[in-house]
Formats: sequence, structure tokens, C-alpha cells
Amino acid sequence: MIVKHAYRADTEHVCDVDSLFPTVGVNLAVFTTALLLIPQCAVSAVHFRSSMIGLALLWATTQARISLQSYQGTFVVRDGVLNIPVLSKATTSSPDFVRFRRGDGYAVWDKRGLSLRHKNWIFDSRLSGLPVSPKLFSKKEIQEILASVHRGERSLDATAMSGALRLGTDAFFVPRWIDKKGFTWLEALVRVDLSADHPKPELIGRLPGQSLASGSIDHRLFALGPSPAIVVRKGSEWGVVSYESVSDKFNFNSIGERLRSYAFLDGNGMAYVEVVADGLNRIGVVDVTTSSRKDLMEDRGSVRLLDSYRPICAIFTGGTGSTIRNLQTGAALDLPDGANAVRCASGILLTWPKDQPKHAVLLDPVRWDRLAQWQAPENSDLGSRISDLKKTDAKPPQVTPAPTVKVTTKATPTKKPATRKTKKL
Repeated sequence: MIVKHAYRADTEHVCDVDSLFPTVGVNLAVFTTALLLIPQCAVSAVHFRSSMIGLALLWATTQARISLQSYQGTFVVRDGVLNIPVLSKATTSSPDFVRFRRGDGYAVWDKRGLSLRHKNWIFDSRLSGLPVSPKLFSKKEIQEILASVHRGERSLDATAMSGALRLGTDAFFVPRWIDKKGFTWLEALVRVDLSADHPKPELIGRLPGQSLASGSIDHRLFALGPSPAIVVRKGSEWGVVSYESVSDKFNFNSIGERLRSYAFLDGNGMAYVEVVADGLNRIGVVDVTTSSRKDLMEDRGSVRLLDSYRPICAIFTGGTGSTIRNLQTGAALDLPDGANAVRCASGILLTWPKDQPKHAVLLDPVRWDRLAQWQAPENSDLGSRISDLKKTDAKPPQVTPAPTVKVTTKATPTKKPATRKTKKL
């Protein structure tokens, strides 16, 4: 490689790309060298010793097609010299415990309850004293709770954990109490000082609302600045509840109404699904720090967010089948029956049938262009099914004005999504 000085006529060799780098990595070498800062120099020309061969190798490397293969039930995306395995379905089970440690201090929640330890000090509890605490309920309410426990409808022991979070030397837990019918009747915030020699759970208070937690252990608690926070439903409203340790109180920031589901995005963003009316669902994004929201679109039928990554994609299921849609570009694609969609580094991987995939297609989520495809050898006669994938021509439905709710901060105005006519594959 030759670099010509901006103020001198002579030149000097920086490096010999042909000898230092393999031919398959020429583009990586050029990219890496381009990032070097050369003071008072200007790169006027880059020459390879064998110009025609170098340009041919560079073009072949950058234009390498992505291929899709299947090996022992796992799909592998081959992108140039990289082999990226993709799990077509979740194979890992959710953890059955939550643990925090600071030095010799431990705080663990599992099926036995909350266990605290510091050196030789051990404290185990199912937090059975919290539901009858005067800090949470009145005397009359406590009597009703004890009566329901006597009838076998409720239990004083915590049933599950809605979320756990460590901030500094404090570990926060949100235990959940579920009755015999499966309904949550109590959620409270508990703090544990991991720096204490004899740590014990400290009751902060009852959540002003109910979270969307499910299962024995969930992870709904998150950090909002220096405070623990959680998304809750409060009547028909929904928003973010945070605990301020300085004022020792909960703050509730209302965001919308009739929340169905949500998923956190990068930064402070969160995607949400709200129920509007008559089976209509509204999807949008919100900044949890400012409560400013933006509605993206509305549609009928069931809606499921694909994951918590961008671009935001959702799967709509109705009477005519399922459709996956990019909520940021508006592009949509009709899915085959029983198709499973999973995101990977190269795009969105569709596989079907669900249990034993015989077909797979790797798609670019921007406009659902096909990047690669795979088909089981024994089903080569079914190749037309892959070619039958069609991008929907339906126009995105109009977004109705957001419901009037109490918002603590100024929200950004709602804009109608741009109408985009998609093409067929």
C-alpha cells in the first residue's frame, strides 16, 4: 500500500497488504488500515502490487453470498468466512434462582424462599409476616386475609418473585403472593443491605399497582437512574412505578391505558401493546425516563412482539393467518402455517414446520428481501412452498389518537405511519 504525503513529492511504504494479509481478508485489511489516523497526511491512492488480482479478490470477498445450512438440528448462517449458529427455538430454561453477592454477603431467592448469609450468619424466610403487616393493610383487611388463609384460599408464604435488582450495596426484591385461583393479590418491595453483618429483609411498601410478572421467577424490576422501578397496571392505567429512597415513597408515572404486553429496547426505550377497543391493538414505543410515547400502528387480532431488538418487529395473527411486520418501515410478510421466527445477526430466520423444520428462509427485516434459503433434501419436491412467500400488499392501518391520560411529562405528538406499498418477491 502506498500513501502519498500531502506536502511532499516522495512516497513511503506503510505496509504490504499482499504479504501480510490472506487474500480472503483483503477487505478487512483495507477497512482496518482506513481507520488509522495519519497526522498531516492525505491518502491519495492505494495500489496493490497485483492490481487486477487484488481488485478481483476484494470484489469476490465483499460480494460473497450468504448461505444457510442445517447441522444436527441447528441452522448455521455462513456469511463470508464466518459461520454463525442460530437456534431456531429456545433451548434454555428460565433460571430457578436469583443470587446477589457482595464480599461475604449473599442474598438468594429460590424455591425455598429468601436466604441471606454473611459469614456464619444465616437467615431464611418465606416472608410470611409481610401480608399481615400494618404497613401494608389496615386491621380489617388483615382480618380478612387471615380468614381467607384459614379457608385455604390464600397462603401467607410468598409464592413467586416478580423481579430482583442490585443497586450499590442494596438488593431489591419484589415477592408475589398468588391465591388458589391463580390471581396475584399482593406484591411488595423488599430491600436487603448486603453490607450488613446480620442482613435481614426490610419491607419498603406495597406496589401501587400490579406488575405483568408470570412464572415462579420473573425479571420485571429494572433500574431507573438510582432507583428501582417496575411497570405496573393501576386500574385501567399503566405506567412506571419507581421508589425514591431519599423521600421514602413510590412515584407513579402514567403512560397509557389498557396495557397488554411490553418489551424493553436498547437504552431507555420500551415497546408496548395496548388494547384499544373491539379487538383492536395499538403498538408503540415510549421513553420510560420521560414518559414520552409514539404510537406506531394499530391492527386487529392477536399481536406478539418478536423480541426486544431493533428494528421492532411484531407478529400479527388473525383469521387469514399470521403476518410479520417491521413496525419502523411498515414492510410486512405473510408467514407459512406453523412458521417460527427468530432474529439473528444476519436477519430474521423463518423455519417451518415448527417441531421438525423442513424449510428455512433468512430474510432482511427492512423490506423482507430473501438473503438465503434451505430445504431438507428429502422434501426437494416441496420447493415451491418457499417461493410462495409473499409480501403483503395491505396498507398499514391508520392510528387513532392516543387515549387521554395523566402524563407527568410532555409527550411527543402522535404521527400517522407512512403508507408503504410493498412489492412481491
